[in-house]
Amino acid sequence: MNVKFLLATLLTSTGTAVLADDTCRNIFGSVCVWHGTSPICGSDDRPIGTTDGTWTLTVTTKDGSALDLLQGGQISNDCYNHYGKLCVLGGYKRLWCRDKN
Repeated sequence: MNVKFLLATLLTSTGTAVLADDTCRNIFGSVCVWHGTSPICGSDDRPIGTTDGTWTLTVTTKDGSALDLLQGGQISNDCYNHYGKLCVLGGYKRLWCRDKN
């Protein structure tokens, strides 16, 4: 019974639903969300700029840290502060931003 509860909690916390607390604003003012949950953040083969019609893959930490992205002007302070915990057991985080219409 406890295993089922744990699995349900894990699946819920790693789902694709976006909660208001999970979002940040990028340097252009778009709403964004980091995908990837510590300690194993996963990966994505899609290139930067990939869009699903609503969200665009804007940047990843595959080749650098969130601090590197902040210092390089690629992410805002808000998105840096929403980055969360590091990917210590593998993978990297991906920042998806909502397309402005």
